[in-house]
Amino acid sequence: MIRTKYKVLKLEDIAVNSKNAIVDGPFGSALKVKDYVDDGIPVLQGKNISNFQFNFSDIRYITPQKAQELIRSKVEVGDILFVKIGSIGYSAEVTDLNGYPLLLSQLT
Repeated sequence: MIRTKYKVLKLEDIAVNSKNAIVDGPFGSALKVKDYVDDGIPVLQGKNISNFQFNFSDIRYITPQKAQELIRSKVEVGDILFVKIGSIGYSAEVTDLNGYPLLLSQLT
């Protein structure tokens, strides 16, 4: 049994009942290294999570056009992102978009 000050719930019990309420980020051929640009729409990655918070100091970007192709991975305030590759177990809640009009995630 997990002992914590937090209540343990299943994702299916707290997720919004709408299309794409629970998604994973783009992977494989959907987002390649060549898609990253110097400025544009930020993409959150596992390396951007530490201490249950987002670190925006080392962000990768994609063009607005590429972001529209990947809009399924759009991040909204209140979303909880989980690392699914690499440092598994890290997670953080999105409390703001850090001044960006749109964020995308490669996370779950």
